[in-house]
Parts: sequence; C-alpha cells; structure tokens
Amino acid sequence: MTGIRVRSTWNLQPLLDELDRFADLPTERAIAELDSVLGGSFAVTQAFVHVKTGRLKASGRVRSFEHERTWTGHIQYGGAEAYWSQWEFSREGHHPFDDDPAFHAQEGRYADAIDQIIRHG
Repeated sequence: MTGIRVRSTWNLQPLLDELDRFADLPTERAIAELDSVLGGSFAVTQAFVHVKTGRLKASGRVRSFEHERTWTGHIQYGGAEAYWSQWEFSREGHHPFDDDPAFHAQEGRYADAIDQIIRHG
C-alpha cells in the first residue's frame, strides 16, 4: 500500500529549561522587584495620611514575606503609637487615596513587575 507518512520531531529541552526556571521562582530578584513596588505604594499612602500630631504618619510600616512561593506585601498604620488608627480607616467616609491615580497606578506597576519576573526571572 502506498501512502503518505508525516513525521514531526520536537526538541522539548528549551521548554523544559523554561519550566525549570519557573520552578525556582520567586527569586531574590523577583522579591526585590515586588518589594520596590510595595515601597512605592507606601510612599503614596504617606502623602495622604492625616497629620495632626505626626504619630499616625510615623506609625506607617511596610513588610513583605514569601511563603510557599507566594509573596505578600503589607502596609499598616497604627499600633500603640497611634491606637486610634483602627477607627480612622473603618470610619464612614472617603479616604483621599481611594481616587488618586498614583495609588491605582501601583496596580499596573505590580503587573509590570510580574511581567518582568516571568520574562527574566
């Protein structure tokens, strides 16, 4: 019987190498990139903190951690030096950073950072 035979050969090694690279994420460089964006977000919130005594603004803290391949960043205000902050944030009303383009631009900066991490590790 006469027929047509098609044969395909694929070198999967480049794909496997790329998957290995992803398996190493998040790298220190990736964490530093995300921490940098978090620092920018903190700077934006600092611009909007109400200042009467300065204690609330001074209470601002930034921290991040990586656990089981998940990066988490926190911006927090309050604590013993500004105990009333829990009521400040939960009060009814508008907070100026809610509508600020600089604050919402940070979301795009996170997306850009993740894109860079995917492309370059």
